[in-house]
Amino acid sequence: MSMQQIVDDMYALNRHLQSFEKRYGLTSSDFYELYSNGDLDEGEFEQSRDFVEWAGFHKMKSQLEAEFARLSHERLAALRSGEQVLLTPQTA
Repeated sequence: MSMQQIVDDMYALNRHLQSFEKRYGLTSSDFYELYSNGDLDEGEFEQSRDFVEWAGFHKMKSQLEAEFARLSHERLAALRSGEQVLLTPQTA
């Protein structure tokens, strides 16, 4: 997966996460902590579905962020191998 694909996917996931955050008035990180600790009363079926979806989006975004950080560190190391860092746009 390219860095551009990762960034595009993270932006798409952010839109989904923001809709849940607006709906439930909680950050995705705080929600995920409650969810993964089993502290949520899932209530109605619709809420239960929302929570599973929200948790999945949050987990996917976290994994993409980790992969993006890894690729970025690799690129930084390659850039630093020269005398000066020449930062240019990446092609898709």
